[in-house]
Amino acid sequence: MLVLTPIAAAAPATASTVATDEQPQCETTVTHDAFRTDNATVADATNGTATSTADNTEVSVDTNVAFVHLNAKNPNGYCVRYVVEIGPEVIDPADLGHIDANNGSEEATWRALHDFDADETYTQVEFVLEGGEEATFAPSKLRVTSLKWTGTAKNATSGLLPDIGLGSIFGGGDLEQRTYTLTAENSSDTVSVALSNESLDKEVAEYQAVYRTDDRGWTPVETDSDDAVFLREADGGDVVEFTFNDPDAEVEFTANPSALDKTRHQYRSYLSGADWIRDLIPGFAGVTAALHAVPLLLPVGVKHHS
Repeated sequence: MLVLTPIAAAAPATASTVATDEQPQCETTVTHDAFRTDNATVADATNGTATSTADNTEVSVDTNVAFVHLNAKNPNGYCVRYVVEIGPEVIDPADLGHIDANNGSEEATWRALHDFDADETYTQVEFVLEGGEEATFAPSKLRVTSLKWTGTAKNATSGLLPDIGLGSIFGGGDLEQRTYTLTAENSSDTVSVALSNESLDKEVAEYQAVYRTDDRGWTPVETDSDDAVFLREADGGDVVEFTFNDPDAEVEFTANPSALDKTRHQYRSYLSGADWIRDLIPGFAGVTAALHAVPLLLPVGVKHHS
């Protein structure tokens, strides 16, 4: 039995036969899986451009760009629902949510699925084209960082150990990984993080983020657009976007921070405003090392996801 799990999208693997709220009903569904299952097509797509044809429809994938361009044509006189599967050799799987086409009228659902039988995570893109339509979807590689949620297979073992409250101190719970490093390739690049996983009915309750541009220390990421990195929330607070004014900056993002994470964030927040002390006092680095073990009674710069 084939078992597929959406990594971060609200739809089972068989949802290609059911229309989403944003897309029209279509009686015809065509699956293009050559970008995942056909070795020659996968090789062509990995090295540049490849095309798949099925049931008088055509899809092409171009990786000679920043991330990928997906073009689809429907020469028929009726609407077609496209389900395109792209292997991890071609592009890194990621949940990008809804992607608008370049024609401004079509929308695709771009998600990562995990095939437990094949032990493979791949990309699935789903959209509808009316008869005679053509559309290109061109997401940015830097648009979304997908959080690594604990899947149902790992949750099945969670009841073996008693809950004694250690998760709130040391972390754990729904996320396999809570801390992520975000970087940009160019100035004004934006990296977004989705704060929920609808398919698993889980979300990030709170998060914290700091950035640095050199080895001197971390600064909390705020909303000031003049900072080296600033943030804003989008999609009703379900996505947080980090804009890099300094392409050399590095962001450390922590989801559902533990008590220890919050203490470290307090310490970093304190030091970020103490540059004048750092410059005046020789050996200040040794002092800051000692402060790592001291909980600071300062407001914690933690953002709450509501």
